[in-house]
Amino acid sequence: MSLDATVLSSNQLVSVKCINSFFHQDEVSVVEYLNSSDLKNDDRNHCVPLVLDTLHPAKDKSFMVTPLLRSFDDPQFDTIGELVDFLRQAFEGLDFMHDHNVAYRCSTMEMMLDPVSLYPEMYHPIAPGRSRDLSSQAHHTTRTVQPSKYYFTDFGNAKKYKPDDDRLAGPVSMGLQQQPPEFRHSSQAQDPFPTDVYYLGDMIRRELIQKYRGLEFLSDLVKQMTAENPAQRPTIKDAANTFSDAWGALTVAELRARLVPVSEAERGWLVRAARIVRHTFRTMSYRLQGLPPVPARK
Repeated sequence: MSLDATVLSSNQLVSVKCINSFFHQDEVSVVEYLNSSDLKNDDRNHCVPLVLDTLHPAKDKSFMVTPLLRSFDDPQFDTIGELVDFLRQAFEGLDFMHDHNVAYRCSTMEMMLDPVSLYPEMYHPIAPGRSRDLSSQAHHTTRTVQPSKYYFTDFGNAKKYKPDDDRLAGPVSMGLQQQPPEFRHSSQAQDPFPTDVYYLGDMIRRELIQKYRGLEFLSDLVKQMTAENPAQRPTIKDAANTFSDAWGALTVAELRARLVPVSEAERGWLVRAARIVRHTFRTMSYRLQGLPPVPARK
């Protein structure tokens, strides 16, 4: 369960999550580890940051206070280059966790957008399309103008291993058809790190390739990441390198191209034409400002 709140001292909008350790034994310890002083300032770290120290009002309950975030694709991506930056951070963040012996084990790969750069005046947490005082629409810019950061959230199934541990874990609770291949016919514990690779590849397939046009450059990589045999999947580091090669082969024009939803074919021609014209002028503005086709955070 999560609640929205405001830190009075800073006026920052936050999310307060109540965690029951009976069901999620390692969530707090994993998030606190990834927020430790040695790791929290690493640019590759995309674990959701803690705004305040974790509260422990009872033996089996904890409250974690994190920034208010929103869905990774809200607002919609403007260009293929903006989507590339999102995936670059996804690969980077999962690789960082694996480098520190943390298996994420979240079948839906819950990555969320830190909206602060896109929404300088923020928005109302209950009505994210409205301004903070509900008096008007919430205004935002694009990711190309204000590069954004994405964070992994929901560490309820995450597990940290010691370097000499046997890295094994059983399936997470989900429908049989949604299980990765290694758990469709057996619940025997497996190495969770190749399963993480499968989960990320499956998310890219479901949430991106199937929903947007022009992402064929990701298809071969996703096939590798979702291979039936976990031993045939690349490590997340190898997958990240393959992804870098794949998008690096795209031209500037391809990266600046508008990311078109598959569902747009259902819209009228006038709507589609208006979006093309608007994107053309926006792209000209990006070029005049010298903005790179793939957003680069400073």
